[in-house]
Amino acid sequence: MGITEQHIKAVVFGAGNIGRGFIGQLLYDSGYEIVFIDVDRNTVDCLNKAGYYEITLATAEAGETRRIGGVRAVDVKNTALCSQELACADIAATAVGVNALPAIVPMLAAGIRERMRSRPEPLNIILCENKIGADRYMETLVKELLTAKETAFFDTHIGFLEASVERMVTSSPSCAPGMLTRITAEDFNTLPVDAANIKGALPPVAGVEPFSPFDFYIYRKIYMHNMSHAMTAYLGFLRGYLLLCDAAGDPLIRDAVRRALDESAGALKAEFGPAAEGLDAFAENLISRYGNRLLGDTVLRVGRDTRRKLSPSDRLAGALAYIVAHGGNGLYLSLAIAAALRFCPADDPASGEVAGTAAEQGAQAAVEKYAGMAHSAQTALIARLYEMLGSAPLASVLEDMRSGLY
Repeated sequence: MGITEQHIKAVVFGAGNIGRGFIGQLLYDSGYEIVFIDVDRNTVDCLNKAGYYEITLATAEAGETRRIGGVRAVDVKNTALCSQELACADIAATAVGVNALPAIVPMLAAGIRERMRSRPEPLNIILCENKIGADRYMETLVKELLTAKETAFFDTHIGFLEASVERMVTSSPSCAPGMLTRITAEDFNTLPVDAANIKGALPPVAGVEPFSPFDFYIYRKIYMHNMSHAMTAYLGFLRGYLLLCDAAGDPLIRDAVRRALDESAGALKAEFGPAAEGLDAFAENLISRYGNRLLGDTVLRVGRDTRRKLSPSDRLAGALAYIVAHGGNGLYLSLAIAAALRFCPADDPASGEVAGTAAEQGAQAAVEKYAGMAHSAQTALIARLYEMLGSAPLASVLEDMRSGLY
C-alpha cells in the first residue's frame, strides 16, 4: 500500500469491532499508517507484536479474509504518548462506544493542546459513534478542559465529524491471551460524514463521503438502521431465537420490523422531502442484510444494554418521539419498546435492571425512568403491548395490531 513511503498517519481511538472492522480497513485501503489507542492491554500488545490484524468479510457467497497492515497501538493509560500521536496525525477517528466517550476527552484535549504547540494545522476527527449530536457533545466536553486560547485554536482547526456507520461488524466473544478477537464484517464500505464541520481539507479516505446537511443521514442511521436492528433482536428473543439471521428470517418478525421502518421512513420523508427518496429500498435492504448468516451475529449481542438503547434520544424512544412529532402514531415502535422491556438475558445486567423495573413497577414506570417518557396515551399503549407480549404469542399480538385493536 505504500504506507511507509507516504508517511500519512491516522489515529483511531478504539480497536474493537468498528475500529478494526471498519474504519481501520478504510484507512489501510487509503495508505495510512494506523495507530490504535485502546484500553485492552492484550489488544495493544497483539497489534504491536504482529503489526497487522485480519478481518473476514462476510460476502453473500463466502467469507474473504483481509490482512490490515501498517498497524501499531498505544495503551490508553499512556496519556502523554496518546497526545503526541494525535498531535502529529493527518486524520483521526473514534470508535469507542457512546458510554466510553467521556473517558477519552482528556486525551483529546491534551492532543489538541500539543498540536497547537507543535503542528498548528487543521485536524478532522471522525466520530464513529451511535449518538445524535455526538459532535456537539464532544466539543462541549473537550472545551471544558481548554483555555481560551486553546478554544480559539479548536474553533478554527479541529473538526468533529459525525459519521453514519452502516457496516455491521461482529467479533468472537473472547480470546486467549496473546490472541486478538476474530472480526467478521459486511463488505459495505461507505461512511457518510458531516461536511459542515470539516476544517481545512479533509484528507482522502476510501469510502468516506462528506454530506451536508447531515441530519438526514444520522437520523436514518439511528431511527431506521439501529432501531430495526434492535427490534429484530428483541422480537427474536421473545420467539426464542439465538442468531439474528434466524430472527430476521421469521415472517412475523420481518413484517413487524418492516412496519416500524415504514413509520420512521414516513417521519424522515415529512421532514426532508426529496432528500429522503429511496427509503423504502433502504428499509428492505436492511432486513435482508440482517439475514446474513456468515456474520454469525446473535440476538443477545444486538439487543444488549436496553438501559442505553431506551434512552431518550437513542434508537427506540428517540425514534418514537420523532415519529409522533411528524404526525405518526408509532404503533410498531411502541411494540419495539414493549419487547425491549422483556429482554432479560442472564449475562446482561443493564437489560436485567430495565426488565426488573418493568416487572416490578410496570411498563409505564420503566419507560418514564429509562426513556424519559411522561405518562401519556403513548406510554399506556406501550404498557398494554408489554402485558400482551407476556400473555399471548407474538402472532396474536400482531394480528390484534393489524386489526386496529390498539
